[in-house]
Amino acid sequence: MLDLWNRWINLGTQSYDGNTRKRLVTTNLLATLVAVLTMPYTILYAFYDFHALFIPLVTLSPQIFLFLLTPFFHRFGPYAGPWYLVTVWLCFASLYTYYFGVESGLQYFFLPGATGSILVFGVSRIFSSLFAMIAGFIGFLIATHVFLEPAPFLQVDEQFLTIMYVISLPSSFIVVFGIVFFAGIQAKIADERFQEEYRRSEKLLYNVLPEAIANQLKQQPGKTIARAHEGASILFADIVEFTPKASRLSAAQIVELLNALFSEFDDLTRKHGLEKVKTIGDAFMAAGGLPLEQPDHAERVGRLALDMIQSVERFSGMAGERILLRIGINSGPVVAGVIGNQKLVYDVWGDTVNTAGRMETYCTPQRIQVTTAFRDLTSDVFTFERRGRVQIKGLGQVEAWYLTGLIADENRQPETALSA
Repeated sequence: MLDLWNRWINLGTQSYDGNTRKRLVTTNLLATLVAVLTMPYTILYAFYDFHALFIPLVTLSPQIFLFLLTPFFHRFGPYAGPWYLVTVWLCFASLYTYYFGVESGLQYFFLPGATGSILVFGVSRIFSSLFAMIAGFIGFLIATHVFLEPAPFLQVDEQFLTIMYVISLPSSFIVVFGIVFFAGIQAKIADERFQEEYRRSEKLLYNVLPEAIANQLKQQPGKTIARAHEGASILFADIVEFTPKASRLSAAQIVELLNALFSEFDDLTRKHGLEKVKTIGDAFMAAGGLPLEQPDHAERVGRLALDMIQSVERFSGMAGERILLRIGINSGPVVAGVIGNQKLVYDVWGDTVNTAGRMETYCTPQRIQVTTAFRDLTSDVFTFERRGRVQIKGLGQVEAWYLTGLIADENRQPETALSA
């Protein structure tokens, strides 16, 4: 039964966009409500005095069918159904009050028709809504001042008119309530959808940008965001010989592998209270000490690198062979910020970043190569193996070290990472 009802109120609306469809569903609901409220009048005419009320019975009974035809007019355009409903409504309201006069209370049915016009036409067709509303209001005024008595060819008594009034007044209020109720339901649904979209966009924004930067963008839209950080640590990681490995995998397997591995890296980055800057293909970049200052940024980045080396071992089986990482780290001053006004990206620039990238490029597979600057900041936390001076393109001879592990003593637990 519920399925049949849903199919009925959505009849003729399937080919339209979301907002138009909601408006036409409301039109179908209103047409159905008026058709249902017409039934008591038909029953009253038939059983109160069939012969005296034969003409109203014959001429007014078809309105049930005519109102229920409304959904079938949607095929002629997004406003054909609403215009049809308003026209039928005004015609029958006029005919009712002509037959039975103002003592029947039937003139009040002009008002719901005028009120409901904004729902069936929508705010984008305000002139159509105003025209229907004014037509309904004028119809009400004419009916109130012209149709003072029942039609001369009808013989109806005061009791009948009282019964009509008792039915008509609450019926017109029911229609008005239905219009307001439908409007309220639509507003509630629209607000819930807006809130859901807002939450979704907020979540997406905070996934793309650091929270502090996202908040700054919301408070100062259009303002260039750039800040120098005197102390930061930059990590680059890259899968060794990923291209030949990927050639032996399907596209789905490649995506699955990278998604699983980089999702693990994302979790580790959050665990250590660091910022993931970006991924480029099979390369991963993270930073510590920005956008908020962190006195222990180097230690956090070092712990992240050690965890990444361990985690990549667990994913080797997914590719059918061992996966190896190269990781490079450097510490020093950087500039970080957001550039552009489309597809916003939080990025980091400076010699510190370039050197960290070179540390990764010239690193031995499955090792963590760091600069002297990083080693000096963390020599009391980590163990290092001196690699010596490395010839690096664009930088010349650079002293490099391998980060090999944590210094284990009674005050430190190697397996416990810093809390974020």
